[in-house]
Amino acid sequence: MTLAHDAPADERAVSSRARDAWRWVLWPFVVTRALIVSLGWLSTSVVRPGERWGSPHGVVDLFLRWDTGWFLRIAREGYGYYEPGKESPVAFFPLYPMLVGGLSRIGVPEVAAGLLVSNVAFYVAAVLSCVLWEREYGSVRIARVGVVFLLLWPASFFPSMVYSDGLFLALLAGVMIAGRAGQWSRAGVLGLFLGLTRSIGALVVVPLLLEAWGVGLPAGQRPKRAGVGWLALVPLGTLGHVLFLWHKFGDPLALVHVQLAWGRDMAGVVAAFERVRERALLTQTFLVGAALWLGSLTLMMARGRSRPSNTAWCAIVWYTAASTGSLEAFPRLAMMALPAFGFVAALTDEHPTARQMILATLAMLLALYTTLLVNGYWVT
Repeated sequence: MTLAHDAPADERAVSSRARDAWRWVLWPFVVTRALIVSLGWLSTSVVRPGERWGSPHGVVDLFLRWDTGWFLRIAREGYGYYEPGKESPVAFFPLYPMLVGGLSRIGVPEVAAGLLVSNVAFYVAAVLSCVLWEREYGSVRIARVGVVFLLLWPASFFPSMVYSDGLFLALLAGVMIAGRAGQWSRAGVLGLFLGLTRSIGALVVVPLLLEAWGVGLPAGQRPKRAGVGWLALVPLGTLGHVLFLWHKFGDPLALVHVQLAWGRDMAGVVAAFERVRERALLTQTFLVGAALWLGSLTLMMARGRSRPSNTAWCAIVWYTAASTGSLEAFPRLAMMALPAFGFVAALTDEHPTARQMILATLAMLLALYTTLLVNGYWVT
């Protein structure tokens, strides 16, 4: 079976499948979110609270963990202070908190605004991913299995929290769809917004250029290059934020220097794997496991079993996450490698037993990860 191809389709067929995706994705999205919340809430009554915080006061508190406070602070106050090497809002990009702040200014409660933006964006990300994979692999089944893999990923609790992850995934899927269709103006604008959501967003220009030049694609599948100059917009989101911080705080490398507060000193991949041994065994398992999972899949994709733009993006995600000198948050960051989920779905399409084993394993790990997260244990 060919794992990477775009099935030809007329506009009506594409629109019909897109509508089907919006309807179908709703149920696994709602069911997985409901199960996560239910499990998280029930676990607080039987699991001893960890060292990070006490028991939640209500269900909403389950979603207000770790970096939530930073996003809400930026939404409320903007970028008020910065000191190199110390924790500050500078570490977080502005698009997500701007959307949350905009909703709160028109009367939506701040936390509700954050949860609304996150979950609507994550739902959109799942739908667009379904559309993307159906076009790429020519199979509704592969597309839907890929979405379930994404929704069951052990760190998939984070895009439903007051985090920017869901927004990033939605923009990323949109950029990839636009790039495959040769819609360069749309890809450029969405890429600009992607770079305003996370710093790695600017690097999506690499797989877009590979698509534009048809690298590794048959002649009949190469998009037209007319308008490809719009891709120059992609790096401007991140560059604009860098210039803003330079102007405000006088440090052109503020985004790099602030990462020292979170143990990311750009010491490289080797240092990242060496330092992870300082973590508890369970944390090591999550972090190293996620890194090896994505690394192995990227190598498999590179052996000609996926389109080069997919492989390039997964390699970029893996390297940028590991090269900081820390594997911290790798399970969450691995979700940014969207093509990997569709690739696994295609890889296991003719092996239902393997697919079921993967689904069962992901569900169990999601349950464990969620339990640790909501009860205050070190899971990021």
